[in-house]
Amino acid sequence: HTAYRRQRQMCIRDSKRIEAHRLFDAIWKNGIMSRKDAYRWIQDTFSLSDSQAHIGQFSDYRCDCLMAETRKVLENNHVRLAG
Repeated sequence: HTAYRRQRQMCIRDSKRIEAHRLFDAIWKNGIMSRKDAYRWIQDTFSLSDSQAHIGQFSDYRCDCLMAETRKVLENNHVRLAG
């Protein structure tokens, strides 16, 4: 049971990171910031170093925080997302 639970938790974590990345990418894909500036925004928002600012390494909690902050940026710039 624990192997199954661990695999399920990893799948949930992976899907959360994918969703966080999808939202975050909307910042630079919609021209709100350049891609470089968007990653700098992550660093500044969460007080991270360059090496720490990789969404693939984020915890569930950090993904939730990134998604919340990203939604604010998108809403403030009148970007509506499908879904």
